[in-house]
Amino acid sequence: MENTVLSTNCLTKKYGSHNAVDSVTLNVKKGDIYGFIGKNGAGKTTFMKMVCGMVKPTSGEISLFGRTGAESEALRSRIGALIEAPGLFANMTAADNLNMKMLALGIHKKGYAEEILSLVGLSDAGKKKTADFSMGMKQRLGIGLALVGEPDLLMLDEPINGLDPQGIAEVRETVLTLNRERGMTVMISSHILEELSKIATCYGIIDKGRLIKKLTKDELAAQCKEHIEIKLDLPEKACAVLDGMGVGSYKVTDKNTICVYEQLDRSGEINIALIQAGVKLNSIFVASDDIEKYFLDVTGGAENA
Repeated sequence: MENTVLSTNCLTKKYGSHNAVDSVTLNVKKGDIYGFIGKNGAGKTTFMKMVCGMVKPTSGEISLFGRTGAESEALRSRIGALIEAPGLFANMTAADNLNMKMLALGIHKKGYAEEILSLVGLSDAGKKKTADFSMGMKQRLGIGLALVGEPDLLMLDEPINGLDPQGIAEVRETVLTLNRERGMTVMISSHILEELSKIATCYGIIDKGRLIKKLTKDELAAQCKEHIEIKLDLPEKACAVLDGMGVGSYKVTDKNTICVYEQLDRSGEINIALIQAGVKLNSIFVASDDIEKYFLDVTGGAENA
């Protein structure tokens, strides 16, 4: 467990009869950029607030850096968080905002604020007041504030929400820099899977408070690449046929679907072989899902996305 930065076991938060977070079990390993994906209201923010100690869980367990209970409580200082909008002093500069956070934490290291500003790409902000910052600059300063104290885990809640393409690119590059150059573990939530797919190394998809899918970057790519999709009644029998044809890269995705990820030019031959083997086919076709379509399919469609 030494390599595990964050793990939860059946973590739950109820508000009355509503389960905002419902028995979520997940693991974030050291060095991950963990993409926490869900529609608005899916439970992402509540989950992150529980991990950061801002909301008390109804039940379940949180483990930080391999420790649970009172030991994990003491380790929350190793978490840097930007939950919802960054709390900035609008009439102060970026450096002044950082100096206020440093003062609160008892940090007096010379050049510390300037180092963080460089890291988040705000070295040129100068004497500009944060009230005059673009949204992207405000988000990057919010990340900078979360970095004060040199945390080992950075938690970012919807940091690209409402940003224009340039702002999104700026935040994305900041996260990649922190991960690659500082080795920082990052958990970043969003309802835009397409954007997180550009930086995340693994994913957890949450819907209506429940974690419904866990997958790696490679597994997501496999789900969304071009493949032969076979709809049928007897997948076990079909698997034997595919094995006999030398088709190795395929997956039974549900009780009536097989996806084949190689030899796409043999779809007609596969069709004939399955029929001759007595497998009843409902359909066979070459398909390709984009990432957002995959996310909507997994979470039950576009409603409330």
